[in-house]
Amino acid sequence: MGEKSKRSGEHGEEIIEKFLRDIIGYDTIQTGVEIDCVYKKKHSKTENRQTHGADVIIYSKNNLKDDNLEIGIASIKHTKDRYPALTTFESKFHEYFKELVFTINCFKKNPLSSKINLKKRKVLKAQIIQVLFFGYQTEIKKMMNGTSEIKSQIKSLQLKMKLLIKY
Repeated sequence: MGEKSKRSGEHGEEIIEKFLRDIIGYDTIQTGVEIDCVYKKKHSKTENRQTHGADVIIYSKNNLKDDNLEIGIASIKHTKDRYPALTTFESKFHEYFKELVFTINCFKKNPLSSKINLKKRKVLKAQIIQVLFFGYQTEIKKMMNGTSEIKSQIKSLQLKMKLLIKY
């Protein structure tokens, strides 16, 4: 059962990376990032925690806010068959969200955070955003089949935004 879950999770990560890179257009994506835990006892369920896993880190200068860098730390949860029952989903969501908050707390003190900030010139402020992707195979396939329509809508929106920014 554990190996099946691991493969499903890895597949979800591949899908989201493709979505962010090929459809949304992010070119600054890092996947499978291990972040040292700064709060080993506080962030641990049993023993001292050593690391957190960030499935995806994306970053980009926000064109709508001057001198602002946005960094997205994403956790990806993927199941093969269907979403869990509502009561299970709520507890799982709470658990996943809490882990994402812990990951961001440690990321802020990680050298990678400083390195990303230094890569973007003319940035005065960085904002870290948490993103939780939760999907199952059938729904994701439907979404990916409609990618050409999504791409054209995104390109149209990006063009409109560029025109607005010029004025």
